[in-house]
Formats: sequence, C-alpha cells, structure tokens
Amino acid sequence: MGAQSGSRRLAAILAADVVGYSRMVAADEAGTRARQRAARRDVVDRLMAEFNGRVFKVMDDGLLAEFPSAVRALRWLEGLAEPRGICISGRVREDASAKIALEVEDLGEPELKNIGQRPRPNIDAW
Repeated sequence: MGAQSGSRRLAAILAADVVGYSRMVAADEAGTRARQRAARRDVVDRLMAEFNGRVFKVMDDGLLAEFPSAVRALRWLEGLAEPRGICISGRVREDASAKIALEVEDLGEPELKNIGQRPRPNIDAW
C-alpha cells in the first residue's frame, strides 16, 4: 500500500457514472464510446487536476476516484443522484458543511444495486 506502518490519511472516494449509458450504447455504440473518451479527456481529466483528484478505476460507464477531501469530491455526480446532481454520505455532509454552503435532501438509506444488507449512514442529495 505504500503507507508506513501506523500512518493514516483521509480520502474521499467518488463514484460517477453516465446517465442513460446503456440506452446510448444500444442506439450508437461507436459514437457513444467516442463521446465518452472525449468527455474523459476534455472534462474529467481537467477537473481531476483542478480538484486534486485521482481516477483509480474506469468502468464502461463510470469511474472511481480519490480526493484529498470531501469538499473537493462534492463537485461530481454519483449514480443515486438525479442527472446533474450528487449524493453524499452523512459523514461527507458533516465534514463539508462548515466549509461550503449545502442545501440537502435526506434520502435515508437507499437500496444500492449489487450490494446486500449492510449498515450504512444516511445519504443526502445536494
């Protein structure tokens, strides 16, 4: 892992995906993939650099990224949010609320695709 024994660092992990990706691929796979590559190059990579983020996994329609703080990660869209919205955990809300103005809607504990029963904090939409 690279970290020295006993050392810690905090990080915010972000999950993002493309709204309507399966529908777009079904209608025009080559065009959709080309637009996705262009968006990654022109938008995602630029914003990652701007907010000190690091993409560590890319999937067909999404990515996982690491940020040094919750505030920096809040600039992105996650799959539970409405298009152009984001979802955050209760912990992120606590960490960020003293630093930036947040107007949130408590969504409770939503069902997550491919994840079984687990204790989770409430999720907020911002």
